[in-house]
Amino acid sequence: MILTERGEEYVAGGDYENQPWNVTADQADTLIDLLYEKPFHSDLTYSLVALLESVFELSKNSHPVPRDQVEDWYASKVGKRDSWGERTRTDVVRWLSTYLDELGLLSRVDRQFYITPEGFQLISYVMIDKGKAMIRSQ
Repeated sequence: MILTERGEEYVAGGDYENQPWNVTADQADTLIDLLYEKPFHSDLTYSLVALLESVFELSKNSHPVPRDQVEDWYASKVGKRDSWGERTRTDVVRWLSTYLDELGLLSRVDRQFYITPEGFQLISYVMIDKGKAMIRSQ
């Protein structure tokens, strides 16, 4: 296996001496660019976008969005409602939301989620892209 050009860019943007586990600003920019350009590039990029979409969809009814609602909605959105147990739902949402929080696309306070302006912008862009793809397919 070899890293792609974007993978090399991500590694080069890291600060492994001072922040070995945290995403740096350069790494966040690289990942956010990938989410804009290819939101369905991999299982991870799709998972991040799907969780962000879940929070956005649920925020239409209540803001902030309670974590337990996100866990159930997200599992249904990705087709895992019947195969994931409660622990899996909790762990997956916790892990992905931590990553989205580090990227500045989602904010977590206690057990509630807020979509940030940057997250809303990304979701809007993805929705426009989906709409264009649907129109082109007809």
